[in-house]
Amino acid sequence: EKKLQSGLSGNDEKTVPQSIAAQGSFGGMCSAGAANSFSGECKDENHCPPDNAADLKGLRDNLKKFIKKESPILAAKIESAEILRCENNCLTIGFPANFIFLDEMKNVQKQRLEQIAGKFFQQNMTLVIETLSAENGGANGGRPRSKAGILNDIKQEAMKQPLLRKIIDELPDARVIDVRVQTEKTKS
Repeated sequence: EKKLQSGLSGNDEKTVPQSIAAQGSFGGMCSAGAANSFSGECKDENHCPPDNAADLKGLRDNLKKFIKKESPILAAKIESAEILRCENNCLTIGFPANFIFLDEMKNVQKQRLEQIAGKFFQQNMTLVIETLSAENGGANGGRPRSKAGILNDIKQEAMKQPLLRKIIDELPDARVIDVRVQTEKTKS
C-alpha cells in the first residue's frame, strides 16, 4: 500500500498514476478523484471528445499489452474490444454485436477484467461492457477502423475463398495454420 501511495502525488485529482503515465500520454481521461465503488454503471454517460481518440488508442494498446502479460487467453478474447470511455474510475469498453465471446465477457470474465484493469490503473475500476452494432460505428465509436480490424476482415475473407474451402474439404488432414496479409511495398 505504501508503494502505491508513494507513486501518487499529494493531490487527490491525479489523473493517471505515474507508472501508467510513463507508458504513454492519456490526456487525463481517467480520474482518481471519484469514489472507488459504483453500482455497476458509469455515472457520466458522455463520450470522450473526438480530440482524445489518439489518447484512447494509446490507452487501449497499453491496456491490451498489460492484459496479455496477466492473462494471454483473456487478451486474445478482447482483441476486438475498443475503449469507449475512461472516467471516474469507470472503464467502458465496446464489443461488436456479433462478437463470439460477448456473453462470456459480460458475465464470466467481467470480474477478471475489472481486477486486471484495477492493477493497470492502480485503483479500483468498474467495468462497463457495451454491445455496438455497425450502425453506430461498430466498436470504434465511428472513428476509422483500426489496422488490426482491417487485417482481421481480410483474413476472414481469405478463409471464405472457394478454392481454399475446396482444398480443405478434399485433403483429409488439411488445416489453415496462419493467414498472412501482404501489403504492397513501393519498389525503389
